[in-house]
Amino acid sequence: MEKIKVLIVEDVHDDAELTVLELSSQGFELEWHRVESSDSMIAMLQDQKWDAIISDFMMNGFTAFEALEIAKKYAADLPFIIISGTVGEHVAVEAMRKGAHDYIMKDNLVRLGEALKRELRIAETRRQHHITKINLQDRENQIESILAASPLGIGSLIDRKFTFINDKVCEMLGYSCDELIGKDTRILYESDEEYTRIGNFIYTNGNASNGNVITRFLTKSGTSLHISLNYAFIDPSKPTAITFTLEDITEKNMAEIALEESRRKYKYMYTLLRSIGDNMPDMIWAKNTKKEFLFANQSLCSHLLNAEDTDEPLGKTETFFAMRERNSHADDPDWHTFGDFCMNSDEIVMKSQKAQRFDEYGNVQGKFLFLDVHKAPLYDDGGRFIGIVGSARDVTKEKEIQARLVDSEKKYRNLIEKQGEGVFIVDENENIKFANPAASEIFAVSEEKLIGKNLSEFVDAKTFAKFRQGTEDRRQGKDSSYEAEIILKDGTKKNILVTATPYFDENHDFAGIFGIFRDITERTKLVEDLREAKDKAEQTDRLKSAFLANMSHEIRTPMNSIIGFSDLLMEGDLTPDIASSYLEVISKNGEHLLQLIDDIIDIAKIESNQLNIIQRQFNLHALLKETEINFLKHATVLQKGIVLGLDNHDSNPRLISSDEFRIKQLLYNLIQNAIKFSDGGSVRFGYLDPGSDELIFYVKDTGIGIEPEFQKTIFNRFEQGSQEASLKYGGTGLGLSICKGIVELLGGKMWLKSEFGKGSVFYFSIPLTVSENLDKSQAMIDREEVARFDFSNLTIIVAEDKEMNMLLFEQILKSKAITVLHANNGQAAIDLLNEHPETDMVIMDIKMPVLDGLKATKIIKAEHTNLPILAVTAFAMSEDKEKALQAGCDDYLPKPVTKYSLLEKINKLIVNKK
Repeated sequence: MEKIKVLIVEDVHDDAELTVLELSSQGFELEWHRVESSDSMIAMLQDQKWDAIISDFMMNGFTAFEALEIAKKYAADLPFIIISGTVGEHVAVEAMRKGAHDYIMKDNLVRLGEALKRELRIAETRRQHHITKINLQDRENQIESILAASPLGIGSLIDRKFTFINDKVCEMLGYSCDELIGKDTRILYESDEEYTRIGNFIYTNGNASNGNVITRFLTKSGTSLHISLNYAFIDPSKPTAITFTLEDITEKNMAEIALEESRRKYKYMYTLLRSIGDNMPDMIWAKNTKKEFLFANQSLCSHLLNAEDTDEPLGKTETFFAMRERNSHADDPDWHTFGDFCMNSDEIVMKSQKAQRFDEYGNVQGKFLFLDVHKAPLYDDGGRFIGIVGSARDVTKEKEIQARLVDSEKKYRNLIEKQGEGVFIVDENENIKFANPAASEIFAVSEEKLIGKNLSEFVDAKTFAKFRQGTEDRRQGKDSSYEAEIILKDGTKKNILVTATPYFDENHDFAGIFGIFRDITERTKLVEDLREAKDKAEQTDRLKSAFLANMSHEIRTPMNSIIGFSDLLMEGDLTPDIASSYLEVISKNGEHLLQLIDDIIDIAKIESNQLNIIQRQFNLHALLKETEINFLKHATVLQKGIVLGLDNHDSNPRLISSDEFRIKQLLYNLIQNAIKFSDGGSVRFGYLDPGSDELIFYVKDTGIGIEPEFQKTIFNRFEQGSQEASLKYGGTGLGLSICKGIVELLGGKMWLKSEFGKGSVFYFSIPLTVSENLDKSQAMIDREEVARFDFSNLTIIVAEDKEMNMLLFEQILKSKAITVLHANNGQAAIDLLNEHPETDMVIMDIKMPVLDGLKATKIIKAEHTNLPILAVTAFAMSEDKEKALQAGCDDYLPKPVTKYSLLEKINKLIVNKK
């Protein structure tokens, strides 16, 4: 009997010994171990395998039932026999019910051997049954796996209708399982004839025997497959029920043909490669892990080893041949030195097991040899490393040439890198192979970042498309030189002059482009600026020509009236009414001529940046009211019936700091324009206070308006909108240009809103500076009030060197009973004042001989501080007024002088003096 392992659960060792002794006497050969607690029992069951468990029923703190539960958990298939000395039959029944296999009384241990044998047999039967069950389940699973994983389509048919198919059948034919189960196989055949032929072959000619047939099936998509159909009858008594396997042999047939062809080619290639190896100039070899040659071609034997034939190196090392060569010429240490100064490249490849390249050199048969060596690991069919393979090429001459080329390349590279033009070399895919420093400057990228990158990484898509088109031209062998605008990735635009030449490899295949780029951005900009300047000059020339023609017309028109009506007045014999009307015409045309001269002077000073802005404090509301009064009596306003008015009727003074003269000039120009281009309707003006640090003035009319296309250029010099408007309304085209220039000098801006045929609104803004200190004595005086001024008993010295001007002053002053004293220069004025200390006022011209008015004023003011001096001069610029006031003049009146303006100034100075 075989030895069995028994685990005895017993708290009394002698009882365990008694059990073992009994079993031994019955012929059992035992290996046993005693445990007396649950922990020790569990440990033994987990640690070792046992054949049976024998347990005492009652132990100290542990029972057979507890042991039985442990056995069922950790060794359920083992026989479990309980031994007891005193327990009754009901306990035995309970033990059997709980799963014990037998229950034996200690006084009847003779039964133990037989019971153990029986339970061991039963346990073995249980194990075999369990194994058989597992095997059956495994086999079912295997069959299912085989059916699922089978490369063959598997299924069954009854009456040529599908009753079962695996997934491979569906995959092969393109149908789902539901589409085939229950369907006749006719749907798979290309024709009824083939369907009939296969049916006859299997079901009639086959006589219910298994077999194979080749046919064609159509997939669901209509593809024709070559099919190998193996079949077997399920039950010979039912000749319409078969199982089958389907194999798609379409590719298999092709593969077998290809395999046979491959074998033939392999044999041919082996012979060919051996022949090539022995006849090629490169050295080829293979070595095992001991560095012994497994193969050597003829070139290696002849040029390096000096071997007799290709068989001699087999089994020998390279050292063998090196030593043989050295020993044969012991007197010449340079006869064979090859490898002395090289690393042991065999060891390197064997250790890394990676293909590598080496430079190896030295003397062979007294001549220097330089080899380009490639070595790689060699593996057998199982992937096991077995050695190395290598090849070597004699590159001694190439190295010499390369050294000379390197030296030459250094010279040419140095030359190219110092070129001012950018030099590029790109391959056929626009990848940059070379770029000199000038090229990197053009693209604003370092040379290192350019090399190896694609050109598309540095320019936008549009620019890259131009280069790509150029590449296509270069492929055709075309050179070209052209100018192009490139846009870099950051949006920078550059103009470059490109010279591009294709280059080809040794096979005459297109390899890339050699290009020279010259940055001509500045030159292009200069040319463009010159072109623009030329266009502007030509435009200005045309405008100036038109302006001069227009100016000639504008000047000659009032001059014609002035000279013509002056001639008529000089002839005499005119009634007072006619003479008065002639004088009115002369006066209006004189004012018009003066306005032309002022405009020309202003535009000239704006152009030369010499128009100065004089910041003074003044009453804005007074200026606006004065402007309204002046234009309400304007002849053209009355003639056209225009309703003109100020929108800001505020009697409270508002003092601001700016150039009063220029603001008045702006309003006058804009209002005159509005009147000029309105044939009725209304003209409104005023200012807006948006609550910010500026005031916005406006002049609004209901006139002809401005066409949209002319609104952008209306502020340009000599521009008046449409030609029809210019011809109809006249003018120089300088007014708005002057206004815009003055507004910008004041620190503001000017703009308009206009609708053609409905009118326009012109706006201008000025920075706002406000003061609360207002001289309440400043007030406007109208023309009727001036007429009531009483200037009797006044004595005024008039310093004026021009006889006609002096005559005008005398007529105006004497008309108001003023005593007039005449001085024809500044020094004469000083002398006359000393003779007439009763003098009430001095009217001082600025430009005079002997002593000018400014110097004379300083001298007079030094002794007569309170004597009013009124500067009257043809120097009509605001800076001229400033100079006069700084010299000591109390007020300033530009020529030409009117009776109203002169008397108003005299009244103002005399009132202030009193």
